[in-house]
Amino acid sequence: MKRRNPQGRMLDENQGRWRVLSAYFALTYAAFLVNTGFYLKYPVIDGTIQCIYLASVWLTYSFLYLAAPMAMIAAWNSITTSPMARRMGLSRLPVWLVLGAPAVLLLGGVHLYFFANRFVYGLYKFHLHSGFIRNLVLTRGGLESMGSDTTTSVTVGSLTAGFIGLQWALFALALRSRSSHSICAAVKPRSVDVSSDTKCAGPRSKLYHRPSGPSGTKKLSLYTAPSAIA
Repeated sequence: MKRRNPQGRMLDENQGRWRVLSAYFALTYAAFLVNTGFYLKYPVIDGTIQCIYLASVWLTYSFLYLAAPMAMIAAWNSITTSPMARRMGLSRLPVWLVLGAPAVLLLGGVHLYFFANRFVYGLYKFHLHSGFIRNLVLTRGGLESMGSDTTTSVTVGSLTAGFIGLQWALFALALRSRSSHSICAAVKPRSVDVSSDTKCAGPRSKLYHRPSGPSGTKKLSLYTAPSAIA
């Protein structure tokens, strides 16, 4: 059996990482659609055209909000698989650490921001980036003046842990999809190179040129030599 060269193993590893990221991005986009779908209750829909327009905006803008973090994660993956990063030893680190942790924290933060923005808008009719909310957060005692207490801190911590846990679960599913792909590739039947290894045909089998068809054209075939038959 031929051994894979280092370049081949490196190519397989890079392709495996990109498969994980592709699956992770797809799962994250589906989960993010659920998160942003709750915003659809605020617009007033009147007619089919407006409904179609709102659906298109929901689908496209949800993707655009994730595009920048996804591009950053893809760029980080390219950096960690570069020759310089391999010389530094980054390739020896597990995928869930070198790639999963940044991807989970970044996209989990996007999830949390849009959830918090929807929650704050439902209470005060202001978005998180508005001056009113910014002053409440940055001014000393601003949050306390709105009734913030220990329970609020526990709730925020629980929501943060929940979204981070959701993203870890999605990344674990993406890793599982790569494992399934590797198993399918391992059990896939492969052709035998008889020109380099003829032991599979037995000790008495040899390669001969014999005529094939009335034209007498010679064809390479594998069969047992007549002189080798007892």
